Amino acid sequence: METAGEVFGGAIRTMFGYSSRLLGTDLLNNIYNSVPQFIIGHIHSGTLGNYEQARSIRDLPVNSTMNAMQSVTFPALAAVSGDGKKFVRGVGKVVGSIVFLMFPMMAGLIAVADELFGVFLASQWQPSVLFFRILCLAGFATPLAIISSNILRTRSDGKAVIRAEIIKKVLATVILAATIPFGALAITWGVVGIAFTDAAVSFATARRHSDYGVGLLVRDVLPTLALTLVMAAAVWGVGLLLSGASFVAAISASPKLALGIILAAKIMTGVAVYLGGAALLGLDAFREFTELLRKIISGARPTSGCG
Repeated sequence: METAGEVFGGAIRTMFGYSSRLLGTDLLNNIYNSVPQFIIGHIHSGTLGNYEQARSIRDLPVNSTMNAMQSVTFPALAAVSGDGKKFVRGVGKVVGSIVFLMFPMMAGLIAVADELFGVFLASQWQPSVLFFRILCLAGFATPLAIISSNILRTRSDGKAVIRAEIIKKVLATVILAATIPFGALAITWGVVGIAFTDAAVSFATARRHSDYGVGLLVRDVLPTLALTLVMAAAVWGVGLLLSGASFVAAISASPKLALGIILAAKIMTGVAVYLGGAALLGLDAFREFTELLRKIISGARPTSGCG
């Protein structure tokens, strides 16, 4: 029979092994995330500033949003990780909540990129707009990557995380190597490819530790994706309409003011169409997101998300 000390020591070794694997993957990710910038700076140095500006602006809302949601959703999933049915329901609700926020955010940033850069940045950064739009496409893969990571971290011993990271980094190296000869824009498209490849590998790995499969994923994501596309079309339409409007032309002596008017109109249109459509259609993701938002604001753990 094991003594209390032996049991405690075994638990410590297990926890240390698990934590060290997660720490190793986090360090690997942090290092590898800088590789595209290093390559662009070394081979295509003239465009590094534009790429960096685009990436930093894209990362600001993405990272802050995902950190806030991660701090609430991970403990909620961990609390029900031992109950298969509750866990699957919780994953579905978390997926719905995350995509409900991330999809329109990325689509909206793509749609208002010209005005956003024109109003808040000097004209020298206008070439960053194309990089920005391309990088925003990678943001559509973020929800799947985050939820897959949560599944693996709550229901695996960490070894699966390491194996998935090795596969992802091998594929990322292949993608980057294939895009390097074609310039900085090709490398940026490669970053998008890496984001979706990473998400696919993570989801395939997480699938072995959960009954949350492709069918459930499509069910939870498709309504939000469809509404996002409608919103994006409406925002683009308003932009085209206002860019030729007489009142904008009348203040053309102040280009930033004109761009500011268009930017404000686009944002209001996007918010109205998206939230109005979600409420009108009664999307489950809308209800789950509002509940999650209340929990984030109050600092509490979402109970309905996994109950």
